[in-house]
Amino acid sequence: MSILKRLHLITTNQDTTFEEKVTALLTLGLDVFELDIAIVSEIQADIYTVRHVITPDNSLLVGTDFELANTYCWHTLQADSALSFHHAGISEIATHPCYANFGLESYIGAPIIVDGKRYGTVNFSASSAKAQAFSQEHLDYVSLLGQWIGVEISRQKALKKIQHRSQALAAMSRLADIGSWEVDFKKNKVYWSQQTRLIHGVDDNFTPTLDNAISFYKPGVHQGNIKQAIDDAITSKTKWDIESIIIDANGNEKWVASHGQGEYENGECVRVFGAIQDIDEQVKMRIALEQKREEAEQLLKTRSEFIAKISHELRTPLNGLVGMLQACRKETDIKEIKSNLSVAVNSADMLITLINDVLDFSKLNSNNLKLDNTPFDLHQLVEQVVGLYSPACREKGLSINFHIHKKGTNWLYSDPTRVKQIIANLVSNAIKFTPTGSIDIYADVLGSETSPVLQLSVSDTGIGIAKTNQVHLFQPFSQGDASVSRHFGGTGLGLSIVFELCNLLQGEVQVESELGKGSTFVVTFPIEFADEADDLQEQKTEEQHISLSECNILLVDDNQINVLVMEKLLNQFGATHIDKVYNGEQAVKSCQDKTFDIVFMDCVMPIMDGFEATRSIRRLSKEKRQGPHIIALTANTSESDKEACYEAGMNNFLSKPIQLDALRGALEPFTQKKGA
Repeated sequence: MSILKRLHLITTNQDTTFEEKVTALLTLGLDVFELDIAIVSEIQADIYTVRHVITPDNSLLVGTDFELANTYCWHTLQADSALSFHHAGISEIATHPCYANFGLESYIGAPIIVDGKRYGTVNFSASSAKAQAFSQEHLDYVSLLGQWIGVEISRQKALKKIQHRSQALAAMSRLADIGSWEVDFKKNKVYWSQQTRLIHGVDDNFTPTLDNAISFYKPGVHQGNIKQAIDDAITSKTKWDIESIIIDANGNEKWVASHGQGEYENGECVRVFGAIQDIDEQVKMRIALEQKREEAEQLLKTRSEFIAKISHELRTPLNGLVGMLQACRKETDIKEIKSNLSVAVNSADMLITLINDVLDFSKLNSNNLKLDNTPFDLHQLVEQVVGLYSPACREKGLSINFHIHKKGTNWLYSDPTRVKQIIANLVSNAIKFTPTGSIDIYADVLGSETSPVLQLSVSDTGIGIAKTNQVHLFQPFSQGDASVSRHFGGTGLGLSIVFELCNLLQGEVQVESELGKGSTFVVTFPIEFADEADDLQEQKTEEQHISLSECNILLVDDNQINVLVMEKLLNQFGATHIDKVYNGEQAVKSCQDKTFDIVFMDCVMPIMDGFEATRSIRRLSKEKRQGPHIIALTANTSESDKEACYEAGMNNFLSKPIQLDALRGALEPFTQKKGA
């Protein structure tokens, strides 16, 4: 068999690796040249490194380095072509280090070029001389070996780069969750990459087709969009880039981005191909951010509407308060002055109610309002609400009636303050929107003995509410429609507060209404029965006469107007011995210098606040509660604020603006203690 045929068989064998082919070629060379040693070298700078080698005794190892100048290959590279010596000892290289060191008599080699650059050599040698010089055919053969090895090394490098890029691309696809796909219309075949299969939740045994690929898309708009995109690519050469929902093989819905385009021959689409990416987390995050943005915008809008509405509503009572007080300046008629002051007081009450509504709504909205469950008499509580709103009803010519079904179950256990607030808000709302007729309050205990439910209803004969507006009633700042708000005024917080309080009480509120025929609001929430025999009944006592004429009083507040107001209120209880200071530090010094019976302590002041001042005053006494009776004065009304006052050592708590009845209530424990 000829050398070229043997060479062809080795190089074209698809079942052998590059390493195996090089070994076979070197073995063939040794046979052809009748030599002992075969080497493929790589040369970097002046270093000769053995990459492939065959020796009789395996004494030369792959990776062995030599100085290039100490090898015969130096001459081959200098010649830049195949070179041979059949008897080195009688040639011009007899003095070469390679001959001196290794005694190689015969040598034939050729350079290896890879991608246009010198790589190394392929060479054969032996320690014995050959009888005849190497022929041109031998030189051509070793040159052919060098060329084939150079081409194959180049191909192997390119293949490694492709494999590396493919691995990198696969890794990137996994990281980015991007898969590729292809529909070949000529072969009627669909290809999915591994990542595409993972996105669809199928294994390697799944055979994709165009129809079942489309069927993964959610029926309806999403499936219709992908069908249309493929049709457009086929008929009008349109690329697509769409976001859709697929339902994977496990039944999970997920958002994917689909990218695709067609390939055409002679105007006909022969295949469509593209990529698919799992973007479920990104889309859901984007949707969530969009919702947050809309919520923020709505919050800003609501806040703006709130500020505008509150600003408008504040002006009415402020106008009545300021106007009537100004009218009193030059008025000399006592009757007229009393009338003006009555309007001013009513305006102030309206202002306080408005502010309390805003504060209550804020507390409810931030979950800062806590229930204070105690026993209460339901009949007495509703009667208090009736008494509170009877004057307003008489003024409009309305009757207000109270109906209780089970008088034997009057004593209940819940938060009476919040129950009263619910009824009061509903009654106030009913009065506002009822020009003629009546207001009726119904109370009943439903359910079983072990799971009682309190049902409270407030009915009116007012203007009623359209069905379309009823869904918005319990939203803050809503009064049905704009015309109602303009005509009747108000903040629209009352029903919202009722709704939130019902939620707090684990109950609900419903409305039944017809336009022009009145409304009925029904509130239900769970309660507990309270046992009258447990000494839970409130004892009605006559209002105790309070006199402060013999008391030494210290008034502590950094605001002089507040000091003046408190002084005037205390004067109504006969107080004459009143010292005034304007910060906590002065209050402590005053208590060191003088004994006081009562200290009215503002909480927020410069230099030293009321809490620290109270603690310091208590430290002046041997026991925490000895010393003066300290009553907190503060604009903060939350439970945590009250607890902070009591923790500091204060005896009682008054919220600004100070009401005369509230002041009386705060003084009663002091007078009772003093009487004891």
